[in-house]
Amino acid sequence: MEQWAKARDEARSYYGAKKYKQAAQAYEKAARYNPTHAGTFAGLGAARLQTGDARGAVQAYQKAVQISPSTSGFHAALG
Repeated sequence: MEQWAKARDEARSYYGAKKYKQAAQAYEKAARYNPTHAGTFAGLGAARLQTGDARGAVQAYQKAVQISPSTSGFHAALG
């Protein structure tokens, strides 16, 4: 899980710096390390949305909902 946390932290840093393409790439890496962490997919969705990849954002948010269906924020992100 150490690799996942490192990738997730890197993604958050990129996102905070408004480097959304790099954030999306780091979230994708984090998701490969921990494919059951819904928040990672939500972050990926947010980063993809910021890059204009609406389809990719929806896919990521849908995965977050699939993993954690009781989290209303993930549903809200889908509209």
